[in-house]
Amino acid sequence: MVENGIKICQKNYPMVQEQLHRLKEYGDSIIQGIDSLSQQQPLPDWIPGELNNNLQKVEQAAKKTIELASSPVKIGLMGEFSSGKTLLLGSLIGYADGLPVSENPTTGNVTAIHLDPVQSEDLHKTEFGEFTIKYLSHNEVKECLDYMLEVAAEKAKQSPDPLKKFTTTNIDIDGILGWCKQTWGASQNKELRSLLRELVGFLLAYRVYGQNICDRLYQVDMATAQDGLKLKLPPNVLELDFQELVVSPQPWLNPARPSAQDLKNSFSLIRRIDVTVKVSKQIWDLSALGENQEFVLLDFPGLGAANSGVRDAFLSLRELKEVQTILLLLNGKHPGGETADKIKSMMEKDGGSQDLKDRILVGVGRFNQLPLSEGDKETLEDLAEELALLKEEDVLDELNVLKLTMTGAKGLTTKPERVVLLSQMSSLKELTKLSTTLEVCSQDFMREIERYQDDIAPTWEKLAEMLDSSSAGVLQRQLKDFVYDGGVKRLRSLIIDHVKAYGLKQLEEDTGHQARVCQQHQNELKGVLEKIPEYIPDSDSQTFIELSQTIEEVYNVYTRLRTDLKKKTLQDEITEVVKEEVTNEIFFKWNEWSLLFDKTKDGIVSIEDEEIIDFGYDYELEDDEKTPSKSEDFELTFKNSVEKLEKLARDRIKEAVTELFTKLSGELAPQRQKLQEILPLDMREEIKKNIRENFGKKEANCFTTLSQVNDLSQYWKPFVLQKSKLEDDTLTIDADSIFPLARAEKEHQKGQVFDWNPDRRERDQTEPRSFNNQILVLRLRNEINNSCMQLQLVEYVGKMTKKVNDILNRILNQEVPRLNAISRNEALLKYIAADELETKTPLWLQNLSQIASVEVKR
Repeated sequence: MVENGIKICQKNYPMVQEQLHRLKEYGDSIIQGIDSLSQQQPLPDWIPGELNNNLQKVEQAAKKTIELASSPVKIGLMGEFSSGKTLLLGSLIGYADGLPVSENPTTGNVTAIHLDPVQSEDLHKTEFGEFTIKYLSHNEVKECLDYMLEVAAEKAKQSPDPLKKFTTTNIDIDGILGWCKQTWGASQNKELRSLLRELVGFLLAYRVYGQNICDRLYQVDMATAQDGLKLKLPPNVLELDFQELVVSPQPWLNPARPSAQDLKNSFSLIRRIDVTVKVSKQIWDLSALGENQEFVLLDFPGLGAANSGVRDAFLSLRELKEVQTILLLLNGKHPGGETADKIKSMMEKDGGSQDLKDRILVGVGRFNQLPLSEGDKETLEDLAEELALLKEEDVLDELNVLKLTMTGAKGLTTKPERVVLLSQMSSLKELTKLSTTLEVCSQDFMREIERYQDDIAPTWEKLAEMLDSSSAGVLQRQLKDFVYDGGVKRLRSLIIDHVKAYGLKQLEEDTGHQARVCQQHQNELKGVLEKIPEYIPDSDSQTFIELSQTIEEVYNVYTRLRTDLKKKTLQDEITEVVKEEVTNEIFFKWNEWSLLFDKTKDGIVSIEDEEIIDFGYDYELEDDEKTPSKSEDFELTFKNSVEKLEKLARDRIKEAVTELFTKLSGELAPQRQKLQEILPLDMREEIKKNIRENFGKKEANCFTTLSQVNDLSQYWKPFVLQKSKLEDDTLTIDADSIFPLARAEKEHQKGQVFDWNPDRRERDQTEPRSFNNQILVLRLRNEINNSCMQLQLVEYVGKMTKKVNDILNRILNQEVPRLNAISRNEALLKYIAADELETKTPLWLQNLSQIASVEVKR
């Protein structure tokens, strides 16, 4: 029957997932509406006071709906302290001491273990990611303090009302400490003093660390988490003087990454610890859930710990609201305890009338330590040696301690098969036998596993064999599971089945409940909106509003352009292009270098054989066919290149100006379109004339600025090109004055003659010098390129782009103030917009009505 029920639930998977998707869409639609509302003008001052408060409730409920609809299934592990919860988690995930483990109460925070559904075949050890430490927000600190003070007042038999003044606005730490001191001195109640000690530690931690760590996340490694998250044993509060409590913790040495000691000092402000865990398939095969179905195991603080019991209860209640399945761990060493019932009552009280039993799995932890008396042991031996099959009820009647244990466990859930008898150490010991390569704990803990021995397990196994499987009851299977591996394999199976069959459905129900809360707030919002008249006089027409917004947007674009021109000029973009063009021109387009390199052998340039073979034709070498051997041979090419490159640089600057205005025009396209709708082109001259007559010349100039947005390339671009003289083709770089080589002048009859010139060698009657002519040619080329051409053209680009920038700044310094002036002139704007008083539903009210009317899709 149970398996049939699971199969039926699993068939509903697609429907449940689709409903979660619809609930998420519902929440998203509300948040989108609220975001759209926040981008508009502020709500008027006269609206009902409760509207903003109600809108915040709708927003919070919608966000919570989205969060739940997107979250994984959560399974909460709860029990009294020292019941072995953390060790059970270690057994489930296959690594015993990845979390702090001890016989003493060690876990004082909610720890969320995210089980990665993607599993590797060759993983031989459970892998822990970094631990994420989440601290309480300032608001959560206040809520926690309110809760702790209320409990403290109850234990002190005082009214909680006088204590509310300490957290009404800001937290009055000194005031609360003063009350704690007074109450401490007046009481010897151990529970009250433990709570006061907890309160003092909480307040001192908040005073030292609150400003820096509240509502923040920190990443720590596994070793730091293990050391820093262990609880210390509490002192005897009855022997303490109050002043011994008031010791402030030390500030963190590294604010970015806390040490283990930092975690201990700030322990009381920790809200939750999260860690992602990869589990070996040999230990726990999660493939039945699918790779997209993540679930989270939440380890709750053990209830009743003296170190942080009240704070723990506050954190547990907050997290329990988001848990779909609860795994209650009873302590087999103390059967019949009240802790489980207290937990169940606490959850029912906080969860309303909802029946929680169907959400609960029960584990009897440390069942191997069940307190069997000598008489119980004898009875167990006798039952195990019976010859006839036994009925479950008869066995329970004979063993009262077992009956007490099973009755208490079954009373917490709806189905007896959801109760598992557990031995965490037995489970870990069995895991070590699975594979020699499987690592299930640290070396230190392995010694504890090796020492562990359950002497009574064989007797339980015999008793299980003697139970009649055909009779009603599940004790036989429970005992067999316990003997097989401490019951943990069965518990893993129950968890997977519960996630598949009930967890997602419960998540959908929780999300649906939250959506109904949101709908309730929506109805309250509708009630508030009904107090606002349906039609409200609005002094501004839609045209006026759109015109004002458009002018503001144009103003912002112009202001941003002016700022950008200061940060990055056109010169930055053009200089590198020009440098590349210069190098390309001189290095690769000058034929002189090719002629020289062709005549070079072993580094020596030789042009002795450069003569025309005369075949009777009148033929002479062209200038560009002669190998250059004196400075004049480079002069014409140099001059032509200077002219060519100056034109190229000028063209590049003009292209950059064109690109600038094209980009600016594209950026202003929406505003240009809106202005054309408000101010048709054929009416603008008439409007400008009327403005001049009715308002004045200054206002008419402001309107001209607005009109020019229609086509900046028509108005601004020609002005910039004209004033910068970029349209003037006159060359400004004098090639003669910058020619780098010596030439024949009045003082010098001859220019520079190079070593390879035949006339020079003939005149000097010398042999060619051994100096490497090729090096001289390369230096000559680099000198012309770098020191002369690039320097002059970069200087030219800088001068011209500075002119362009100066002109653009002049324009913007004129137009930006004009736009600012027109945006502040309400009368002029109303005149331009032909504004008239209109009566209609304002846009903000329309949006609020839409937010209040969003529904879950069917």
